[in-house]
Amino acid sequence: MLRASATIALASVRKALRRAGLVVGVVVLACGCGGKPAPGPVSAQEPAEVGIQVDNRFAASLTIYLHSGGTSLRLGQVNIQEVQSFVVPWRRLRADGVFFLRAEVIGSSERTVTDDLRVQPGQVVRWTLAPNLGMSSVTVF
Repeated sequence: MLRASATIALASVRKALRRAGLVVGVVVLACGCGGKPAPGPVSAQEPAEVGIQVDNRFAASLTIYLHSGGTSLRLGQVNIQEVQSFVVPWRRLRADGVFFLRAEVIGSSERTVTDDLRVQPGQVVRWTLAPNLGMSSVTVF
């Protein structure tokens, strides 16, 4: 009888270990699948578009605006440590392709703007917002 109880106890331990292994496996899989994918390269989808990629390295979320020809277009929000891509139709820009970008810190009056940028249809602008907004950089390619 002692041997039968030991066998039952051993079977219970094995069953508990299998369950624990299954739980650990599910947790490991969930952690591995939960990461953010790396942002793909932004490109203008059509020749009559301009791609804008904003890399937010600042310590707060930002709202991004495009200003051209006296009008303002809200592109969207870029969260902390996130890269967001936007595509702007060429018709939203002045005929000469000149515009500037503005970023406003959500929940603050802090903001930064780029200098005037001149682009051609199909080009891409990459704006990297630094931890110190005054040190941000912009590239047109």
